[in-house]
Amino acid sequence: MDQVLKEAYAEMSVPDDDVGPAAPEEHSQQATESIPEYFGDDKLPVVYDPSNLPSSSSGSVTNIYPILTSLPKRSPASLRPVIMPRSLISDFLVSASPNLRQGIEWCGILAGILRAGSFYVSHVLIPKQTCTPDTCTALNEMQLFEYQAAHDLLTIGWIHTHPEMDAFLSSVDLHTHAGYQSLLDEAVAVVCSPSKVPSYGIFRVANDALPILQRCDQRGFHEHMRPNGSKMHNEELFMQCTHVREVDTVDYPTALLEIQ
Repeated sequence: MDQVLKEAYAEMSVPDDDVGPAAPEEHSQQATESIPEYFGDDKLPVVYDPSNLPSSSSGSVTNIYPILTSLPKRSPASLRPVIMPRSLISDFLVSASPNLRQGIEWCGILAGILRAGSFYVSHVLIPKQTCTPDTCTALNEMQLFEYQAAHDLLTIGWIHTHPEMDAFLSSVDLHTHAGYQSLLDEAVAVVCSPSKVPSYGIFRVANDALPILQRCDQRGFHEHMRPNGSKMHNEELFMQCTHVREVDTVDYPTALLEIQ
């Protein structure tokens, strides 16, 4: 996954409207969220057929991530807002229900656009994947990148289920999300645990833990250690996102797409 991300990111550019953080506005949970000058299809297919993908003159995948990795990392207080429609989480759980009944995980990519200093999640992209009770692995990542490039969709994070566990980031999840957050500070990880309370959480890797994860070459489930050799605890490794604004209604198109 990390190598695919790096290869796809090699020729990416920073959008012109990446103007830095915007202060979140106060509004009610029932507010309707609008995207300034939103562009996109009014109606989107439920299943995406890669044979219909528009051809690219350059053949390269571009503009999926809006930030260069060389930029300084933002503190949680300075992160740009991420607008998250609750309906997309509900739609994802519907798509995950066959796997949930079998006690195995399910995952998807959160995609959207950057406008006026805020990220707007508009799509959940479901890849072909292999799943177990505690892991899920995407199989067609380049098709995801191609679809996003063709539709000007940024990767804003990912979403997956914990069928029998609480909502948290496991050591495997931490490594997965470190890849996303290394490319986009505001990247979010939504973990759905419908059999637990709370039934979901929205997380990010703690800034101090990110370089430790980037240097860690272990695979599978394992502990992470401080430089002095002592064990790091969950509260040091990840945190609840404070820059995500969950909304009940939006006036822009949203879709859950199965990338076949």
